[in-house]
Amino acid sequence: MDNHVESNSSDPDPKRCIVIIDDEIDLLTVYRKALEMSGLVVSSFSDPIMALDEFKINHSKYSLVMTDIRMPSMNGYELINQIKKIDPFVKVIFITAQEVSKSEIMSKLDDGIVIDEYISKPVSLEKLNQAVFSVIKSNR
Repeated sequence: MDNHVESNSSDPDPKRCIVIIDDEIDLLTVYRKALEMSGLVVSSFSDPIMALDEFKINHSKYSLVMTDIRMPSMNGYELINQIKKIDPFVKVIFITAQEVSKSEIMSKLDDGIVIDEYISKPVSLEKLNQAVFSVIKSNR
């Protein structure tokens, strides 16, 4: 099973390119397909280390990183701490099935790092699209 699937679109607009990381492959596939149908170019990873490697090489291509928090090998907090060292301006959405407080999120992220959105699973595809496009369009 591949740990990485990239959209087949050749859209070079970084505002339309996002990375999704989730170890639940079925959910990852649903999210990717839904967002592609909305016109985004999506790179999806079930392995956060592979996602980080991709981001290191092609970070200027992406405007948004959406990641699960609890994953094996590297959790979402560790991943975002590393990603923000590479590109402090990339936007971030955490998505998780676990109850997580804002104080827990802030305590696990390096000083100065903020996230743009937090989504609880299960999430409707409509809410997913709304959250992603709201974050992409925001100027923060």
